[in-house]
This record gives sequence, C-alpha cells and structure tokens, in this order.
Amino acid sequence: MSHHSIDAEDIRDWNSFHDVFSKEFSFPNNYNRNMEGWVQCMCDLETQGSVICINFNNINALKTKNRDIFDAILKYASLVNSNQISAGKGKKIALSFFENELATSLGRDDVKRLIMLGRDKGFLFMSEIMAVLPESITDRADIKSLIELIKDLNIEVK
Repeated sequence: MSHHSIDAEDIRDWNSFHDVFSKEFSFPNNYNRNMEGWVQCMCDLETQGSVICINFNNINALKTKNRDIFDAILKYASLVNSNQISAGKGKKIALSFFENELATSLGRDDVKRLIMLGRDKGFLFMSEIMAVLPESITDRADIKSLIELIKDLNIEVK
C-alpha cells in the first residue's frame, strides 16, 4: 500500500483540485484536467502495493466550501475502484479522513448521498460506508442495521 497525504485546504476550486492531484501523483503532462482524465490517471498509477491510501487533512473545509468537489472525490474514487475490479485488478484507492469534526458533521443527508451513490453503481465498498458514518454510530448493531438498510435497497456491500 502506498500512502499519500493531501491538505484539502489547498483545494479551493476545480483548477486547484487538478493541480494538487497532478503534483501529488505526478500525472503526465497531457493530463486532461477533468474527472475522466483523473480517473484514467488514477487507474494507470503504478504502485508498490495494490492500494493507494489517500489521507485528506482538513477535509471539513473542502466539504463545507466546495461540496461538489468533495462529492466528486467520493464518486470518482469509487469509479476507479469499480473499473479496477471489473478489470480483475482489485481495489485501487482507499480514502482516509482524519478529522473528528467530519464524522460529527455528517448526518442523514450524507447517508442519503451515500445510498444514492450506491444506487447509481449498484454497490458500495464498506470503506465508503465507514467514511460517512457519524462518530455517534459506533455500536456494531447500528452499523449492521445501516448495512442491512443499504442491502434492502438492492445495493451490494463489498
């Protein structure tokens, strides 16, 4: 597993998003600077292990100021993983958010957004579910109930 750290405060808009990722992952000069190009570059990365762990610091600032970019990171990281799994290569990206305030600031709307993401692609990774759970949900029974709710909606959990 390779580890990368990104300060989400450096992501102020779409241009800076592409700048930050291009620099952190040494994207090629012909990188298209759109999400299709981002997915392609992330899929093409050579890693020491099979998974790239991206640790986001100050993620709450991005979630608050640029929700569309925050949502895109979740959506397109999932797309990278889906493409890799379909190609028989296994999961490629694991997202990590360090701030406790992120967990406590997430609630019903975030869970709804997660369910919609699962409906769009037909499945969710357990890491995607855990990334949006409020800190107050720590009981295994609560987590199991949420997973059962997601499965009841015909969304597979991987």
